[in-house]
Amino acid sequence: MKKLPQITNHYVVHVVGCTDPELVGPYTTRKYRDNKARFIRNDNTDEDAVFWLDVSSNGRVEIGAYSNAFMEG
Repeated sequence: MKKLPQITNHYVVHVVGCTDPELVGPYTTRKYRDNKARFIRNDNTDEDAVFWLDVSSNGRVEIGAYSNAFMEG
C-alpha cells in the first residue's frame, strides 16, 4: 500500500511583549509563512518574539526559532 503524502500546515507564533502568544496562519508553504514572519518581526518591537511552527497531517508538531540573520535577509 502506498503511503499518502503528509500535508503540513505552516504557522507563525508571534509572542507579543514576550508574554502573549498568538498563532498566525496556516500557510500552505514555508515561503509564505517565512515572509509573514519577517513582516511581523519588522513591524513590531524588539520585545516581541517570532517562531515558526509546522503541524503535519499525522499530528507531528515542530517549532523553532528564526535567526537574526534570517530575519534581516
